[in-house]
Amino acid sequence: KLVVGEKSFFLQPGEKLQNGIQDVFILGEDEGVILKCIEAFKDTQANVNRNPGDRWMIRGPT
Repeated sequence: KLVVGEKSFFLQPGEKLQNGIQDVFILGEDEGVILKCIEAFKDTQANVNRNPGDRWMIRGPT
């Protein structure tokens, strides 16, 4: 499940954070991040199916 934006939630029994608690990084207007998919999922914001190995860029606020 993809969680977008600032959210608070409790882990369910048996769940864990893969890399523990991490610092948040907020993109500036002139910044972007290239993502690489490691698990297939439906990207509902871009209305596209992402598959392992796919790469795409997200940009900071405009």
